[in-house]
Amino acid sequence: MPATLKALIFDFNGTLCLDEPILLRLYQRVLAEEGVALTAAAYEAEYLGLSDAAIFAKALAAAGRRAEAAAVAAMVARKSRHYLEAVAARPPLAPGAADLVRAAAHRYRLAVASGAPRREVDWVLRQAGLRDRFAALVAMEDVERGKPDAAPFLKALAGLNGGARPVDRILAEECLVLEDSLEGIRGAKAAGMRVIGVASTYPLERLAAEADAAVAALADLAPDALARWFGGLSGTPG
Repeated sequence: MPATLKALIFDFNGTLCLDEPILLRLYQRVLAEEGVALTAAAYEAEYLGLSDAAIFAKALAAAGRRAEAAAVAAMVARKSRHYLEAVAARPPLAPGAADLVRAAAHRYRLAVASGAPRREVDWVLRQAGLRDRFAALVAMEDVERGKPDAAPFLKALAGLNGGARPVDRILAEECLVLEDSLEGIRGAKAAGMRVIGVASTYPLERLAAEADAAVAALADLAPDALARWFGGLSGTPG
């Protein structure tokens, strides 16, 4: 018998917030200050979907530099300041994201699982008037291992179940993850969750090859359609 959909877990960068071009520019800026180059092609192939700390550590190592924790933390802090300045005037929320979140919150428990610093995610969601719709928010600081590890998604599920009676606890197989990156899709699958790829960053066909389904944009999704698809009553989630 198909599981019943009870929770949606959203990725943030590239899914709820269409900020990947901003992120690449800021990663390049901070790394350039350290004398390290990061090309767009290398970012897409090897870094996209990783946490900020993992991106800086990996780029330093690739350049033959020691990725000391204090240096990486300082780079993350600089990037975070630049990010908040870049999105201050108008956070680039994905079209349809606010409507989907507000509608879905009436039917499901919602969480965010992100590799970005908490203050960035929290600020954008508050500016959009959406923060209170999410019962759990997992950010870079909350897990030792980020995507493609399962930890961010399992931590989000634990947050959704905080204080719940055993009979009311949500299971991993009752969660649906919305992700734009291959690393995120792999992490969600490792957590035992179903996942829909959102083609805001990668081509639809690349996401469809690893996700349970893929759509062009969040605007293509609706809570009722997701429930029918999740329960096996529809062949498409949109």
